[in-house]
Amino acid sequence: MRRADVIGVFPTPLEAVQEAIGVRERVDMRRLPKPLAAKKPRFMSRILGAYWHDERVVFIDRDQPECRQFWTDAHEGTHAMCAWHAEVLRLDNEDTLFKQLHPGIEAEANYGAGHLIFQGGRFHRQALKDQVSMRTPLELSKDYGASRHATLHYYVEEHPDAVGLLIAGRYPYADGSVPIWTSVESAQFFRRFGRLRDRIPDGKLSMIEGEGAPLADILCASHTSLDPPSKIIHMPDKGGSNRRFVAEAFFNQRCHFVFVADEKATRLGQRVRLAS
Repeated sequence: MRRADVIGVFPTPLEAVQEAIGVRERVDMRRLPKPLAAKKPRFMSRILGAYWHDERVVFIDRDQPECRQFWTDAHEGTHAMCAWHAEVLRLDNEDTLFKQLHPGIEAEANYGAGHLIFQGGRFHRQALKDQVSMRTPLELSKDYGASRHATLHYYVEEHPDAVGLLIAGRYPYADGSVPIWTSVESAQFFRRFGRLRDRIPDGKLSMIEGEGAPLADILCASHTSLDPPSKIIHMPDKGGSNRRFVAEAFFNQRCHFVFVADEKATRLGQRVRLAS
């Protein structure tokens, strides 16, 4: 970003960054060469992005919404920065780009994409001026050209307080629960509580209100509410002490999100201490 002279410019001019690292061309996915398309695994229904290391070319599916194109562009740009990714042809789909299900180089590419878009601590210097809440990243997402999904993820992952995020599917199973795709935790949350998904009763995010479904009411309310519905929940820390958390829910028509924050952190207002 220094080489491209884009530090502090938002949304991050990704084309300038890619040019600075030697990307020769950015091309619509419809022009993906047949030899590359032929290597698409059978399980992939649609390729959203790719990077051709030999030719230094990034391919993007331009039929995606702009914010998802932006994330894909940053993801593929990270592949271009990492010489050790050249050993494996990268064809990226919904899972590798948006569900954080794959370890290794895909996790590295998603991590790099977040830092390209939000420019490290610069995002949190702005975010931490406001209340610790799901509303803060949702409101900031447009300023950074990012999807609300990506902004929520980055907000939690780099946050200095004990906060966590569940990202779950849209469609419920027969038992009324939606599949948890991943959970994201700040370092402080993970140190004190472990993985958020492991704190969910029976590991199921139920949409049916009742015993063992502490989040069902706000999950359902998020389908019709303009503002993320919230409630107080209790979670034990690793020492067994019960702590009060504020839980908020958001539904973007593709995924269900549940954000949790230590209640004490939500009362702090403007922050001085910044994320690392």
